[in-house]
Amino acid sequence: MAQEFQLKPFSEMLCNCCVSEDSGAVDNVHTGVLGEELNTDELQVQEEQDFEFTAQLDRTTGVRLGINVTQIDKDGAGQSTLKITSLETGEFAGAIWNEANPAKEIKTGDYIVSANGQFELKEMVKQCKQWHILNLVLVRKAKG
Repeated sequence: MAQEFQLKPFSEMLCNCCVSEDSGAVDNVHTGVLGEELNTDELQVQEEQDFEFTAQLDRTTGVRLGINVTQIDKDGAGQSTLKITSLETGEFAGAIWNEANPAKEIKTGDYIVSANGQFELKEMVKQCKQWHILNLVLVRKAKG
């Protein structure tokens, strides 16, 4: 007699690593049904590796940046960066970004590696001082 199989919707299927009894098989598992909206506010950035993200700050209205930096001529990878030493609260471009984007919050200790596509320190600083849309690429270094 042929064995009957019960078909399950794709959203209920799990891969072997998700159902393994070996607790070391998977570090983090996010449960839910496919198609559900993923709440990024609940995600935690794993701190074992560097985390790169982008931020788009709007300075077209004349709002100050509100981000204080120190220049790092060469980091461990040989790249020049701007290390964020502090952020001002209130009506500043950095604070406005953080309030609207908590999952990609800019923090003290983050590194600006690019400003509007510019990677050289002098050009990054020049971009940060202008009154326009500022697209930043930032890196949060792994702890450890």
